[in-house]
Amino acid sequence: MTIRITPAETPGHRVLKIDGRLQGPDLPELERLCTEGPEALTLDLSGLRGVDEPAIIALRRLRAQGARLIGVSAYVALRLEGTTR
Repeated sequence: MTIRITPAETPGHRVLKIDGRLQGPDLPELERLCTEGPEALTLDLSGLRGVDEPAIIALRRLRAQGARLIGVSAYVALRLEGTTR
């Protein structure tokens, strides 16, 4: 298993828990889940074990569009800020 995305919803809010390694081929499914359901979106990245560059770009875009990112590891945080490759 590369990635598991588990959605949970409360009225007006959606949380997507992401476990595993998020890579480019997984992005269409992530983007589909992000656009379904309530407008408020939180991505729980506490189970994220790795990301490739296309995934970092997608996470940056989702954050810029208002998604809240929680459980972000130090490494992923550095990648999101463009500090390391």
